[in-house]
Amino acid sequence: MEDQGMFNSLLIIILAAFIVPFITSHIRVIRFPIVVGEIIAGLILGVSGLRLIEAGPLLDFLSAFGFTYLMFLSGLEIDFQALSMAMKCRKDNEANPLFLAFGTFILTVGLSFAISLGFTSLGIIRSPWLVTLVLSTTSLGIVVPVLKEKGIINSPFGQNILLSALIADFFTMLLITVVVLLLTKGRLNDIFLVLFLFLAFFVFYKLGNILNRLPIIKTLAHATSQIRVRGSFALILIFVALSEYLGSEAILGAFLAGAIVSLISEKRDESFILKLEGIGYGFFIPIFFIMVGATFNLTDAAKSGNFLLLLPLLVVSLYLVKLVPAMLFRLSFSWKKALSAGFLLSSRLSLIIAASAIGLKIGEISENTNGAIIISAVITCLVSPILFEKFAPPQEEQEQGVVIIGATNTAILLGERLAQAGESVTIVDLEAKQRAKAKVAGLKVISADATTVGGFKTANITPEKRVVVTTDSDEVNLKICRIAAETFGLKNIISLVNNTTDMNRFKELGVSVISPAFSTLMVLENMVTHPAAFSLLTDSDDNLLVEEAVLTNGRFVRKRLRDIRLPGDTLIMSISRNGEKIIPHGNTVLEYGDLVMLVGSREPVLKTIRLIGII
Repeated sequence: MEDQGMFNSLLIIILAAFIVPFITSHIRVIRFPIVVGEIIAGLILGVSGLRLIEAGPLLDFLSAFGFTYLMFLSGLEIDFQALSMAMKCRKDNEANPLFLAFGTFILTVGLSFAISLGFTSLGIIRSPWLVTLVLSTTSLGIVVPVLKEKGIINSPFGQNILLSALIADFFTMLLITVVVLLLTKGRLNDIFLVLFLFLAFFVFYKLGNILNRLPIIKTLAHATSQIRVRGSFALILIFVALSEYLGSEAILGAFLAGAIVSLISEKRDESFILKLEGIGYGFFIPIFFIMVGATFNLTDAAKSGNFLLLLPLLVVSLYLVKLVPAMLFRLSFSWKKALSAGFLLSSRLSLIIAASAIGLKIGEISENTNGAIIISAVITCLVSPILFEKFAPPQEEQEQGVVIIGATNTAILLGERLAQAGESVTIVDLEAKQRAKAKVAGLKVISADATTVGGFKTANITPEKRVVVTTDSDEVNLKICRIAAETFGLKNIISLVNNTTDMNRFKELGVSVISPAFSTLMVLENMVTHPAAFSLLTDSDDNLLVEEAVLTNGRFVRKRLRDIRLPGDTLIMSISRNGEKIIPHGNTVLEYGDLVMLVGSREPVLKTIRLIGII
């Protein structure tokens, strides 16, 4: 019967986790994170409400693992390439992003400690140490999606906020481990044992890189083997077990495991990361957050004068300790941007609840204080995105276009044709004679050495631009492509490769390669074998347009082609979905994110692109 009760409770939790996203998605007034809905669901179903959920060994284990997996995904969220780009792409008049990140964090910890001492002297809390770190947290889980929705995550402002959030999360987590060790064991030599975790981090990072390059790993990465997912779970448990053995908190080990997976994942392999996120946010993590609400007795806490006094003080403190340090952002950005950064960094969710749970477990934080921290976290993650939206300046229009590096005759001709098609084209080269030719052709020209990071900055080559590398030297082209991909994180890179044996070196960087000899051969072959289809793509008919667009309009998602009426004579020639080419027919169902190739008269095709969403 006891087992039956546990499974009934688990069933109720899973049903709640299924229903909550439907409810939160229909709340339009404010941004309502799903995890907040899960905590509220727990409050309703648990000891504060209907008492339908009974804690037991099974739920305790699943909740604990959900908590651990949440910390793993926090490490996985780190995009090291994007952070490197933030460091190297800063403008000369901007402060060093690391200085801003560490400066805001140190000031936050200092303010948090002063406020915690005040709370302790008033008898509101037992100890200032863990509460200091609770106040110092932020939430990557709120910061990242808000920056993405605002469209500024790749901007200097967005990258500085992201780096500040990352520094706050990581070092708060590290300090929590140290403080808990001191409070529970009181020996400094136990703290030095934590260094073995970082040694293990580098060892497993190197080992993971070696394994990830083995052909068998790619072979076993699909279908029933899913070797990368299995390896990730093994890594989580290895680091959690190692953390427990060394006497540190499991959250640090899980976070480091996530960081390793993020580092060795090839170019942020989205399908692999989505699998890991699906497992966590689809099952384990909702159990943790619902159990947080289910086990908290809000009724008893509300009767306590201590709780009612602490709650407003905590909310004010959570904003104060972030808004004041965020004024450092004024060194690089406007006052309005600095203020908006402070509001966004004030959002708390996962880590603050985790830190509070640890404090409750070791007796440093009371039930009432834990409850006040949970409610405060819910308030900040609801209010902070709204305040950020209010104070953040409108999204800056990103200057898109094509940058052609190497002013060869072919490059100039390409630039002219792209300019005629309405593209913004920039030619980058050091040679004055070729730059003069490009200027005569009416193209924008920049004198810069693109084989250096400084040259890229001079040419203002940003991630949203498409780069075409056309110099006569494969080695020079490779060097430019490496800077573009690895230093600046560019995704749209095309390069000429004269020697076909060099093509794999470019492809490893994610570069689309064009071999002049092979391209000429392909053109001749298609002219012979498919003359009509080839002429459709190449004949210069001003009224005929062949274009690509990404489907983002929900009106067309999950619709059959036979049920869709496109403007004019527009036809869908092909569909690309997750790397797979689909030849469309009447029963083909469109999916969100499909890359569709359109053909038809100019105006109807352009109207269709605006309708379904352009790249």
